[in-house]
Amino acid sequence: ALAAVALALTALARALAPLLPDLGGAFTRSTWVVVLVTAGAIGLSLSPLRRLEAAGASRLGGALLYLLVACIGVGASFAAFLEAPMLLALGFLWISVHVAVLW
Repeated sequence: ALAAVALALTALARALAPLLPDLGGAFTRSTWVVVLVTAGAIGLSLSPLRRLEAAGASRLGGALLYLLVACIGVGASFAAFLEAPMLLALGFLWISVHVAVLW
């Protein structure tokens, strides 16, 4: 049931994303899918479906988040890191904050 809910929400987001506008290159179709899935998941967490937590919703969500980050990383260009050193530094700061909070 948990996977069915996740797949249905993703399918709905993928169907709606092409209907939404690209906003200056920052919000593309893929960005809209992520935003819609996130908003839908927050909405579902406020519904009776939140009881799916007992079925391992957080573990599945964490695994899917790692998969999303890996998919984003596949499209990254390592040469581009040298062109934006400030963004690279910001990324390391972001990771450092997470390590400090979670450790």
